[in-house]
Amino acid sequence: MSARLSIEQLDAARFIARLEDFQRLLAACVAEGASIGFILPLAAAVNRGFWQDGVAPGIARGARLLFAALHEGRVVGSVQLVLDTPANQPHRAEVAKLLVHPEHRRQGIARQLMLRLEDAARAHGRELLTLDTRSDDHAEPLYLSLGYEVAGRIPGYALDARQPERRDSTTLMYKTLPAVAAKLGAPFSLGTPPAMPPRSASELWQLLRAQAEAGCHEAPALADGLVRALLQPDDLASALARRCADALAEDPRQAEQLARRFRALHAELPDLLLAACADLEAVLARDPAYASLLEIFLFSKGFLTLQAHRLGHALWACGERLLALHLQARCNRLLAIDIHPAAQLGRGIMLDHGTGIVIGETAVVEDDVSILQQVTLGGTGKEQGDRHPKVRKGVMIGAGAKILGNLEIGEGAKVGAGSVVLHHVAPHTTVVGIPARPVGRPRDAHPAESMDQSFDD
Repeated sequence: MSARLSIEQLDAARFIARLEDFQRLLAACVAEGASIGFILPLAAAVNRGFWQDGVAPGIARGARLLFAALHEGRVVGSVQLVLDTPANQPHRAEVAKLLVHPEHRRQGIARQLMLRLEDAARAHGRELLTLDTRSDDHAEPLYLSLGYEVAGRIPGYALDARQPERRDSTTLMYKTLPAVAAKLGAPFSLGTPPAMPPRSASELWQLLRAQAEAGCHEAPALADGLVRALLQPDDLASALARRCADALAEDPRQAEQLARRFRALHAELPDLLLAACADLEAVLARDPAYASLLEIFLFSKGFLTLQAHRLGHALWACGERLLALHLQARCNRLLAIDIHPAAQLGRGIMLDHGTGIVIGETAVVEDDVSILQQVTLGGTGKEQGDRHPKVRKGVMIGAGAKILGNLEIGEGAKVGAGSVVLHHVAPHTTVVGIPARPVGRPRDAHPAESMDQSFDD
């Protein structure tokens, strides 16, 4: 369908010209039991009045934006962005009346409408979106997969469209949108977004499961894998164990054996789960290529390698050297990332793209570090003992950088792409070149979080 589908914002004139299409859309959705403010039977006059008297005037005065999904010229979906908020809430907008015709559901139309709406909200300087939806409705997993947070539930909030004697609960949700432009007159810099409080493992697990459920509908070909990966496991620790085992095992029998061992490690070492949660949040905050936790869990080989390394490090510490090295070798062969199991890695790390990253045996990488592809944290020869770099908190290392020897990259420092670092780097210093030399200070206190890879001459 995608080749014949378009998402368009309609002005008042184009909306009125398609008024009958919108009436048919609303009637079909209400007939299917959609909880959008109406009950059956929906009178034609009520239907027309909603669009003509309620929606059209708001579009005409710019207080409401309407987006339509058009399939072969016919309206098959719509959503509205309400900009007419109180004077003390100019930063907020409301999402209203997300509709997809029953004949065109499970084709990604709702997601496309919501993404188009979010782009418009940013363009209008709105930083907070709010909405309400019937609790446990099929739309709730969609909103969760798009990054909306649950603010709370109100029981008995609305009458059921088909059974008015029943009262449905409503879930209130919100999403914070990052700023997209600098203030007028200020130097252009996105800077580092304010830190959000970390979510618990339970909260992340619920979001992942909701996104997986939505994914089963949006991509039926992936449904069996999503069920095995995220809907069958009892908790996030079990899901992580299963993900690593399935990805790295040589055959199904070994996958089951590895999954059992990995689950046991998670049960013994709760820090494994806490580190994984911090890694998930880090990638979601720093890498715009991933739109959801689900995408990171399934498709980020950097995230997968980190979790496998943490398991391998635990095995190494337990004296299970062969299995630890086996995991390292499998990550190297299958994911092209080579991290020695003895290396010490903190939390909240992002391996962006990941291909070609090498981290040696005595290396240390502290919390909240970002490392891009083809980076080496290596030694300088055949020396023994402590011979690899120590990367402190908040460092960003650009693509292709080589950091060689037992040297320290100070907190908040930035290493430019392609640099070769042979000496210590002071905290909050940017170095570039071959050999690397200081060229200034990062524009942000936490370059690993802002991911600003430029530097000032």
